[in-house]
Amino acid sequence: MTPPKKNAGLPKAELTKLRKALLEMRAALVGDVSQLENEALKSRGTGVSVDHMADHGSDSYNLDHSITLLEKQSGALKEIDAALGRMKEGTYGICEKTGKKIARARLRAIPYARLSIEAQMEEEQGGV
Repeated sequence: MTPPKKNAGLPKAELTKLRKALLEMRAALVGDVSQLENEALKSRGTGVSVDHMADHGSDSYNLDHSITLLEKQSGALKEIDAALGRMKEGTYGICEKTGKKIARARLRAIPYARLSIEAQMEEEQGGV
């Protein structure tokens, strides 16, 4: 297999737009993660006496929900950071599974995509 073109041969202007989109997504997620962390810490450390079991259940559900969202958003941040790293390395836009270019439309829709749509579908179907 021949080595892939640097950053899948994307024009510099398009690469700049995708980098900007990744940085904007990252900034939004960092704000969301900080807010969720604060909410989780507040509900954990309030020490409020719960007068009713339903209140306790709601508080517990809210904490679990915040932690689940925090985990998902932390994962998205890792994907975005990895995509920015691939840009620096020159491997952005190259499918990690097949070594082929990822379609530009896919990168515009999901700028942190690691896999081509075909490889992604195969992975989701159990990696046949």
